[in-house]
Amino acid sequence: MIHTIRFLSAFARRAAGTILVATLVATMLPFAICGRLDAQTWGERLGYPSDKRVLILHASGAGLCYESNAAVESALADGSASSAAVMATCPWFEDFAASAAKRAEFDVGLTITFTSELDRYRWTSVSPRSDVPGLIDTDGYLRRSVAELAYNTTPQEVARELDAQLQKARAAGLRPTHLTCHQGVVFARADLAAAYLEAARRHWIPAVVIELTPQRLREFHDDGLPIDNEMLNLIANYPLPKIDDIRLLPPGETYEARREAFLKQVAELPPGITQFVARPAVESEALKRLSSDWRQKTWDRQLLSDPKVKAFLAEHGVMLTNWREIMSRFEGENPHAKPRAESSDLPTVEAPRLDAPAIESPPAP
Repeated sequence: MIHTIRFLSAFARRAAGTILVATLVATMLPFAICGRLDAQTWGERLGYPSDKRVLILHASGAGLCYESNAAVESALADGSASSAAVMATCPWFEDFAASAAKRAEFDVGLTITFTSELDRYRWTSVSPRSDVPGLIDTDGYLRRSVAELAYNTTPQEVARELDAQLQKARAAGLRPTHLTCHQGVVFARADLAAAYLEAARRHWIPAVVIELTPQRLREFHDDGLPIDNEMLNLIANYPLPKIDDIRLLPPGETYEARREAFLKQVAELPPGITQFVARPAVESEALKRLSSDWRQKTWDRQLLSDPKVKAFLAEHGVMLTNWREIMSRFEGENPHAKPRAESSDLPTVEAPRLDAPAIESPPAP
């Protein structure tokens, strides 16, 4: 987990400059977090062997451009990626959706998108812009930064646009297996996070949520990224399945260095479910103009399909899973789970606090 904290912290600071610490935390967390006081991993809770490392190899960025679509489709088709997500606001959404809708076996989620950060390639809301004015900048596009979005929008606009993006995906023939949030913008404010997680509960589609133990909470705090108790308590009551960790594919100066860094991280993982996020794309002159980190994206594509990576995972007994399987296991283990349950039906728990003692073992049954 500390790899994720430090890498994303550095990335956020480079990208955000003087954005407030609270917004940096949100930018760093495109994944919700939640606390539990027992030591059982989500892998164990969902019925995976207790000693197994279980990976979700997640290809993000579908819908952004042709180059992303081609790479994500290929990775899903040949099994190099076990899961993916598409952005309904982006210009190439319809192209990806038309292909993915024909492949029911694909595990495809929806990346809920409230920002449009690229310099020369922008997108706007699915909702009429007059219905979500706080999401829209003076050029008519979604706002460029987490800070700008957090300062201007309301939870009502977030909920309205989220539902519009989900409706667009369903109208295109997709049935999203999970939700992610582009740049983690909803975690800049507790009321925006509440709107996002409430939508996940209401539609009964799991958002990508990682478990935050007291130890991990202290790691965030020690790294200068504290998370307030209001946010923790909000997310602690999120009722859908979670995972144990999430990481971006590690950076590297060369492809070989990047691959070795990834394999080292996998080898050092503890048991449980970890999602590795890749942003694969096919190399082209258009991609080079579109994205300053185009080389990393082409390396992501190469890494997912690398025979040495596949052999390593097999030799080390790493299991692959996806969000459809996770939800199936969750509902199988929780037959009384209530899709679209009323909020009052859900139990309330308290999140761990920084001054809470670390729990070394689960409480006696």
